Amino acid sequence: MLMNKLLSIIKGNKFLSNSFLYIIGSMMTPAIGLVMMPIYTNYLSPEEYGIMTTVQTLAGMFQLIFTFIITWCNY
Repeated sequence: MLMNKLLSIIKGNKFLSNSFLYIIGSMMTPAIGLVMMPIYTNYLSPEEYGIMTTVQTLAGMFQLIFTFIITWCNY
């Protein structure tokens, strides 16, 4: 009952629905990484795992930079 009420409030408010989608999207990347951790450590050597984490870190940094650039361009 409480969950249905919360969902109806979120659906009725555009700001809350957009915020909810942004939060869910932000949580998906770390959650997928956590779920994939056993697979990564089982199939990759330590060197390959290190390269993969370096690439993921760089991709996250570029994502942050591009987000700031896009936000800045809108103003």
